Amino acid sequence: MAPKRCGHTRDKAVVSFDEAVSRVRAAVDAAHEAAGEGGAPIVIVARTDARGTNGLDEAIRRCVAFSEAGADVTFLEAPQSRDEMVAYCEGVPGLKMANLLEGGLTPLLPPAELEQIGFALAAYPFATLNPAIVAMRASLRALGAEGEEARATRERFALGFPELQRVVGFPQYYAEEARYKTK
Repeated sequence: MAPKRCGHTRDKAVVSFDEAVSRVRAAVDAAHEAAGEGGAPIVIVARTDARGTNGLDEAIRRCVAFSEAGADVTFLEAPQSRDEMVAYCEGVPGLKMANLLEGGLTPLLPPAELEQIGFALAAYPFATLNPAIVAMRASLRALGAEGEEARATRERFALGFPELQRVVGFPQYYAEEARYKTK
């Protein structure tokens, strides 16, 4: 078995239909057992990458079986068009999840449209990381440069120091430090 890969990348592999459904049933059984023993409820999100290896129909078939096996949410990775997203939502009962990557295989639809189509959840795994990398690269280039343009670039991507302190938790740290000193 190949290692797990992002559904928006190449060289994916999936287990057989029967094994996939068996794994979901096992996860659902374990979640119910844990909750029955006083544990916190566990949400089972059943994912398939079969769209990229076996086609859309097989991926939908697996998601239907996952739902029937008790999965709380199904997750068909990397549908490649709005029509495929609609087919998934119309063809599979229960809650559905979308995974949206800038430049990935799945169209980036607005949240309201995703909800209208039938998605209950949406993941945006690189929505903050990607722009952060762009800003870090620009800031690093500006550190090595001189002049007004370099200074303006550094300022454009920088918080003021009071805001930076707030964001990283200085006020909470100072409050804890003061509480500790009074003991």
